[in-house]
Amino acid sequence: MLLPWCGCTHEAESTADPANSHVAHVASLLDRYRTLHRGQPPATLEEFKQFANQDGKSILDSAGVESADVLLTSERDQKPLVILFGKEFAQKNLGEVPVMCYEELGVNGSRYVGFIGGMTEEVDAARFKQLIKNP
Repeated sequence: MLLPWCGCTHEAESTADPANSHVAHVASLLDRYRTLHRGQPPATLEEFKQFANQDGKSILDSAGVESADVLLTSERDQKPLVILFGKEFAQKNLGEVPVMCYEELGVNGSRYVGFIGGMTEEVDAARFKQLIKNP
């Protein structure tokens, strides 16, 4: 007798791939913000949340979340995502492609990192130190 799967794997599937993570969707929203604001990142978290909730509805929908508040929490470590705003964006970046956001802790020694252009990568601790100054 075959038993149907319960369908309980949605969360695991959506978080197993960095391209489908909250980090990826936040990176896309940040990239959209920069496109509409002459390349500048948002100055504050509140400014970004307002933009995401008003102008980023399609990205929130594709992430399967109702609001920026939900999207701004990592589904892997359950911590708020770290977003580099204003001057911090320039001061903390070390890599060739600037980081826009990342998981605070990640899991099993790796974190998802979102870059300019919306690219997302899972990095280990050594790679993370190459990308971010004084996290």
